[in-house]
Amino acid sequence: MHTESVQARVVELLQQTFQHREFRPGQQTVIDALLRPGGPEHPGNPGSARGLLAVLPPGGGKSLCYQLPALLLDGLTVVVSPLLSLMKDQVDGLRRRGVAAERADSSLGAIEADAALDRVGRSYTGAHTGGPIRLLYVSPERFVSAAFMAFLRSVPLAMVALDEAHCLSEWGPNFRPDCMRVAEVIQQLISERVESLLDGRERRAAGADRPPLRVLALTATATPEVRLEICQHLRIPPQSILTGGFSQPALTLSFCPSPRSSRDAVLLSHLHARPPGAGIIYVNRQETAERVAQLLRRAGVEARPYHAGFSEEARTEIQEWWARSPVAFVVATLAFGVGIHKPDVRYVYHYDLPRSLEGFAQEVGRAGRDGGPALAEVLGAQEEVAWLENHILGDTPSLEAVGAVVRELTAGGGEFSLDLAGLARRTDLRPAVLRTLLIRLETMRLIQPGTPWFSTWKVHPTRPLEDILHQFDRQFDAARASFLRRLFGTGERAWGGWYTISPAVSAEHLGEDRDRICRALDWMARQNLIEIRRSDLQLCYLRTGAVPDPDALARKLLYWLVEREAVEVQRIHEVIGLITAPSCQTVALWRHLGEQPDGPCGRCSFCLSGRVALPALPPPVPAGEGLDLHALHALYLDHPGALGSPRQLARFLCGLSSPATVAARLIRHGLFGCRSEWAFDDVLAFCEALPAQVRKAA
Repeated sequence: MHTESVQARVVELLQQTFQHREFRPGQQTVIDALLRPGGPEHPGNPGSARGLLAVLPPGGGKSLCYQLPALLLDGLTVVVSPLLSLMKDQVDGLRRRGVAAERADSSLGAIEADAALDRVGRSYTGAHTGGPIRLLYVSPERFVSAAFMAFLRSVPLAMVALDEAHCLSEWGPNFRPDCMRVAEVIQQLISERVESLLDGRERRAAGADRPPLRVLALTATATPEVRLEICQHLRIPPQSILTGGFSQPALTLSFCPSPRSSRDAVLLSHLHARPPGAGIIYVNRQETAERVAQLLRRAGVEARPYHAGFSEEARTEIQEWWARSPVAFVVATLAFGVGIHKPDVRYVYHYDLPRSLEGFAQEVGRAGRDGGPALAEVLGAQEEVAWLENHILGDTPSLEAVGAVVRELTAGGGEFSLDLAGLARRTDLRPAVLRTLLIRLETMRLIQPGTPWFSTWKVHPTRPLEDILHQFDRQFDAARASFLRRLFGTGERAWGGWYTISPAVSAEHLGEDRDRICRALDWMARQNLIEIRRSDLQLCYLRTGAVPDPDALARKLLYWLVEREAVEVQRIHEVIGLITAPSCQTVALWRHLGEQPDGPCGRCSFCLSGRVALPALPPPVPAGEGLDLHALHALYLDHPGALGSPRQLARFLCGLSSPATVAARLIRHGLFGCRSEWAFDDVLAFCEALPAQVRKAA
């Protein structure tokens, strides 16, 4: 149980540091469990001890559940998140409150990230004047680094918090393969700590017990099946799932599915008919975001587009502009709103059809967080189904491509490095598909990841190189200066004073270890003697299992990919099912997510007017109608590497880029994407019959 002093400190931090008068539903229960002496422990199962899954509603304040305990636990809390914007926003917010926090995510350069880890490590040795740094934010990719693993073992690690934990689920809508590796590392750390406590080695080495390691998984939208999968990966007992409920009494769900031909007019009429207020309009394509934002501005509505095509600086500026305005709209592709503190959002529109109910719940949860009235409305209809399905089905690789990946990754034994972009070009598979296959081979214990490295370093001295080398002669010794002179001699000098150095090639020429070369260049960068830009990432692996039948393994992997795609397609149809639900749509949404509302909301479209009907679809048009078959066939023959198979050609017509089409510069061709609204299977069938159709037309 908590002592009164701990409880008083919790209230003090809540009100003074985090500026909240009281806890939101579920927060205090999670925090109490984490701060209990020994953590949320479960007797008889030490390997899964101190684990907790918190399922809180969107806007329910998940971050406080680890930020506040981190200031009271004896040691470091590592927060793992796949959302870069969220990490930066939270670290900046903590620092404004006077809380020391660091981040080492992929948006930082290697030198900046290493410096952040160094500051955290030194803070636990007394070398940091501000005391121990309690919070470190990292991205999942960090867990492949041997250096980061050594760092985790060198600090008193009190808690690992995995945000967006639904990304662990292979069958969830936001699966991130790298999160699987995080789960394995967490279990490895727990096992090491349990073993050390059992045999006393750690006590003898450190002179005291380390704090117990707590594991906190957090998510806002996870079905009961996904919750159990998270618990399985992290070895959290199912009884350790805490929920905060999904009641949003002031939020109204409205469904007005509209044909694309009239959707602009419907959106404008609804905006003008409703009280002014800030909002988000979600769309599925960048060009739609640009077009709709321009439409709104012409109609007198403050609006700006937001999508991945903008630079990070531009996106930050748009976020800040929107956060300040009480009436502005952002027309955004997915993921906008994460990490932005704006409780007075009155409207969330889905101009296009949402991709899943889980994503829809997260997005509508960004409205009305201040408790005021809010509206979430869906205008999208079944016209988008084919386009959404195509972006799932188009990723299905051929059996030959999967077989090529299997043979390259599992043939022989020992260590090997992998150029992911090069393998993607050779097999014409998108890097995301390759990363999924790599993680799958890891979980099957056929390969084991090592620390990745960059094969190409662009190095620019901050002053004349000879001046730097003379400085080494004066301050250090001639041997170091000679080593650096020979090292730069292995590089290629380009215009502007830049040197291109390959550490592996330089090591071979100099008879040195590649790591020594990398350490030397990194040290020079930290001393502001050179600027470094790294490229050509090489993934490192160790082959750990024999594959007696590569073809059988390829078939197994392809079957698994097809299964995952079928689940993704089903999610799209679940959204259609919610729109046309024969009962309260609010209840149907939260029941899908494992909650049990008390009764009908009385405000959704069904409760107000009965079952919602979808607009009629236009009659289907054959995939080949209106196409110049001879020109298409000639293009097909001219680019055998990019369009040589029917599946590659179908992707091209549906507007799905691949490494081969990008390399051949075909994504700017007039035919690229001309069948993006057709069902992928219909386009594929047309492409399979294309030679016969050309002969018939002739």
